[in-house]
Amino acid sequence: METSYCGKNMEDDRKWLRDIEAQVEEERKNYKGPLCCLTMDATLESGEFLLSYDSKMREYSVRGGKCYKDGNDYAGFMLTHCPFCGTKLPKELRDEWFEELTKLLGFEVDISLDRRRIPKEFKTDTWWKKRGL
Repeated sequence: METSYCGKNMEDDRKWLRDIEAQVEEERKNYKGPLCCLTMDATLESGEFLLSYDSKMREYSVRGGKCYKDGNDYAGFMLTHCPFCGTKLPKELRDEWFEELTKLLGFEVDISLDRRRIPKEFKTDTWWKKRGL
């Protein structure tokens, strides 16, 4: 007889796993959350993976880290499509962020020097939601 991990025998384990897979697939089909798919939502929510989302700039990216080969830091890269379901992600708004701030403040913003001058709404996703972007 095969060794079981969760039930009385391996067939019980297989049924248990099929039931869980069916439940997850049903949750994926019925997902109505803010992102393109349940997997992307769960991945970003967990914070355990190299994916990140910057709501201020509406940017999805793979975070940088250490290069396994030489140990040096490397920059991340932007995502244009969901790595899980392939859906095209919304356009990032970095250029628009700087344009809107320049219009509002009347000068080109250097965020390393002008952090205190940046209005509170521009520190979150409020600025682009307010403008319907």
